[in-house]
Amino acid sequence: IKMPTNPTTGFKWYLVNKIKPKVIEEYDREFIKHEETMDMVGGGGLDIWRFLPVKKGETYLHFQYQREDGKTKKDRYYKVIIEE
Repeated sequence: IKMPTNPTTGFKWYLVNKIKPKVIEEYDREFIKHEETMDMVGGGGLDIWRFLPVKKGETYLHFQYQREDGKTKKDRYYKVIIEE
């Protein structure tokens, strides 16, 4: 899952719900700067979350773009279906 982000604003993406049923598990997360802002201080990029399938089924992911003080700026929801 790729979501736009700019860490210099103090906001970052958080997965705020527990993954139930456990059809996927979080595998990796990384920030990649946009190529056009690579040499700029304060440039934005993408927050990339990777998950691995665990079993057949479906679940929902709820992400919030928030600061450590709890202020939320955005919500994103994703439905995940594992078929095999």
